[in-house]
Amino acid sequence: MSQAETKALEQIALQKDPKLLRRQADNARGKSELVEKATMSRLVVVLATHKPDTVEYECWAMVNTVEELRRRDGHPAKMSKIRPKISKLGEIAALEYVVQQPTEGFAELIAYGMPELTADAIVLRFPQHFTAQAQSSSRTRLREADLQVGEDGEVTAAA
Repeated sequence: MSQAETKALEQIALQKDPKLLRRQADNARGKSELVEKATMSRLVVVLATHKPDTVEYECWAMVNTVEELRRRDGHPAKMSKIRPKISKLGEIAALEYVVQQPTEGFAELIAYGMPELTADAIVLRFPQHFTAQAQSSSRTRLREADLQVGEDGEVTAAA
């Protein structure tokens, strides 16, 4: 890690302004994957309105990250399938629905290298809230994406 990256990571950890974090992520793009991803992770924390380590927090972390990736790529499209489901049925039911079908968000998170933020990974980290069918579907989709799934729901690249 370079000295510039170390300094940037220190600044990111303290930053609370989403606009500045977005600018920093844009500036890091193509220069430092470490800084870019740290900025995206911090942005998710700053935008959070739910308690960490809950299904609700993780669900919105996924939504916010996908929407930030789209914004970054010049397509500021909201996640139009899951947002209405969350509003109508809640985060758990929305995630149950999403893991049963292919979604662009899943592919976007995998391509960006953040499979731990997929709906499937969330379902596996919080199995007590989801049906066996949702868990099975999630395991299958993650394995088909060449990812390993640990017993605790941790998702990593296949060896």
